Amino acid sequence: MPQFREHRIAAQNVKSLCWHDHYLVDWVGGGNIYHLDGSIQERHVNYAYRFDAAIVSPSGDFACIYERLGTKGLLLDHGKILREINRSFYQAHVYEYPVTFIQLADGRELLAHCPEEYRRIDIEDARTGERLTSSTTREPQDMFHSCLACSPSGRWLLSAGWVWAPWDVVALYDIPQALSDPTLLDKYGVAPETSAEVYAAAFSDADTVVLLTSEETNDDDDPLGRAGPHSIAYYDLLTREYRSIAQAEEVVGKLMPVGQDYIVGFYEYPKLFDSATGKVLHRWPDLPTGTQTGSIQWHIDSVPPVAIDLANKRFAVAGADAITVIEIVAD
Repeated sequence: MPQFREHRIAAQNVKSLCWHDHYLVDWVGGGNIYHLDGSIQERHVNYAYRFDAAIVSPSGDFACIYERLGTKGLLLDHGKILREINRSFYQAHVYEYPVTFIQLADGRELLAHCPEEYRRIDIEDARTGERLTSSTTREPQDMFHSCLACSPSGRWLLSAGWVWAPWDVVALYDIPQALSDPTLLDKYGVAPETSAEVYAAAFSDADTVVLLTSEETNDDDDPLGRAGPHSIAYYDLLTREYRSIAQAEEVVGKLMPVGQDYIVGFYEYPKLFDSATGKVLHRWPDLPTGTQTGSIQWHIDSVPPVAIDLANKRFAVAGADAITVIEIVAD
């Protein structure tokens, strides 16, 4: 079983957390920087709005702060306001704002979000705002896109959203192909067809995505549909096959893959799951992380700031008086 290293940084009123290199930044709180040795660089910026979440681009040059259950976002370039972004009001109070950064092989950074319609993903140049997926032939399907994420390679785009009734679903897109043909963003892309309700997903490496299913299940012909409730599935985007499927013994919630063998689930508090057996191997019950499962969040209490660093196998959780960083080291 992996070992763990813990850091504790005394801090109050932390509003968001993003990793950049080996320190943390609270962009919503004005850009305060928190180092693992406990030192803090304070920046006194007040955005005078209800922003409560943030993401940062792979280079660290850009950040986006937004209202999780609202319609407004703000794009920052090295901490300075670049432009505002918006999404449709329709059901915006119900589910998480869809936005993520993409870094192409040449280093160019893009922004994926839904500025036109809740069901339409568009991709633009982060610096200039040039829309790269404009098309008069686009006819997007009726999906509420949310929880957007880009693979570490910059090739794949994930959307973990929902459709009416509501029912949680995922879509997966080949980014280079979508930039050549934006209509590819109008369906479910290369996501596996399944009768299971997939409420959350995350990339474990450049070409593998981890899918989590709810308690809703069907005895269907597809592997995930017949796997049973609360399943953890590793899906290979190159072979279009499942590498493994196991039932988790508890609700996982928001997740952080740790290679191919483990995942951290953040439902109620962080837990380390064995991906092959679904068993909980370790718990951090003193770090409350909320009860978020899928993209729909209107019915739950606010989620505390959590930052995930996939490459370095670590996560950070902000509490009332401190930020706790957990590093997962080798077995």
